[in-house]
Amino acid sequence: MSRDRAALGCLLALGAVWLVYAPYAEFVLDDWYLYQKLQQADRQGWRAEWKLAGALVQNTVWGAFRTTWMGHLAVLALSQLLGARPALYFLLSVAAHAGAGYLLYLTLARLGSGTRLAFLAGTLWILLPTARHPVFWFPTCATYVLSAFWFLLYLYLVAGTVEQGGLGARSTAVQVLTLILALFSTDQIFGLLVSGALAMAILWRSRAALASTLLAWGTVAGAAFVYLRFVNRAAVGDSVTARLEFTWGRVAENLGRIWSDYQRLSGGGDSYYRLAGIGWGALAALEAAALVFWRLYLGVQGETRQRRAGPASFVLFGAGLWAAGYGATWFLRWRELRYDYLPSLGLAVAWAAVAAAVLERAPRPWMAAGGAALAGWGSAGLVAEIQQCWRPQAESARAIRDEVLRLRRSAITT
Repeated sequence: MSRDRAALGCLLALGAVWLVYAPYAEFVLDDWYLYQKLQQADRQGWRAEWKLAGALVQNTVWGAFRTTWMGHLAVLALSQLLGARPALYFLLSVAAHAGAGYLLYLTLARLGSGTRLAFLAGTLWILLPTARHPVFWFPTCATYVLSAFWFLLYLYLVAGTVEQGGLGARSTAVQVLTLILALFSTDQIFGLLVSGALAMAILWRSRAALASTLLAWGTVAGAAFVYLRFVNRAAVGDSVTARLEFTWGRVAENLGRIWSDYQRLSGGGDSYYRLAGIGWGALAALEAAALVFWRLYLGVQGETRQRRAGPASFVLFGAGLWAAGYGATWFLRWRELRYDYLPSLGLAVAWAAVAAAVLERAPRPWMAAGGAALAGWGSAGLVAEIQQCWRPQAESARAIRDEVLRLRRSAITT
């Protein structure tokens, strides 16, 4: 447990790299549309707030069928506590993201990955370029961040049933709760909810995980039926046919777009940002690299739990989570970078497992050096993206907001 606490401290320290953006954090893009509705309801009183909450639950705000109402209700509640303070929303987003990284570490360790592989996967999740967009774009994309957290808490509980060899009553109740929280935080999570425990049951040959699989299927089907039949007010058929195209050609086209975006997020070539010229941001990359090297080399003298599975099982597990993480977006007629967030869970696991397999027989410094290099690259890319993408966008949004307020004050005085 002491080593798990040390891992938590290291992962939180890696998450602190995100705080470079905190002084510039601002509502951007659709944030203003959502916050406008929240602010209008707040000014009109509690009846308007209850009406807005009901509209979010029933899908009448946007008029399209979604299963995101719990995520939006969380934002509505936060707006009552935080008001118009974008930096506080951002800090909560980073905390949830880093917390999910720790849950990923604990889950893999429970499954017998060994401490190094588990820690490297948590590190990659926190720093991967594909797992950034919703963290910056909070509160609109809070649904993705929250659903990842709830899903990983659920997966950690399922790993516990694998470790203990049985599904107890208490674990059953909590698994049902986390399944519902994840399901109604974002609709993209559906594929992960129905396949996460199944992957464990197959790869770890666990009857307990199979029981969790049946529980997940029953919970998701039952909750979805109740929501569709008694709560939702949006037209389901029109929403699906307008957005989705169930053809292999659409899947192949989206796969090509995913690969293209992965290349553009890497920081090299025709990328969204450039790693060169990040200036003092290089210190953050060096700090992350040194921290990961210390954790993988000096900080781990042995495994915190008995290793029960080789890297190959985790490569397959990660690949399955990656494919399932895209859910229905495989069939969408358009593509957004936020769709890469949930699949990055699988990407982090698979990448960490491949690194462990390649470097397993090498001297310990090689594993530590490889992890440090990945952490340095991820941190450098994060700082570069903040400096070259999100900070300019935030400053532009703030300038527009200030000009609108100035014109409003000028109109009132005249």
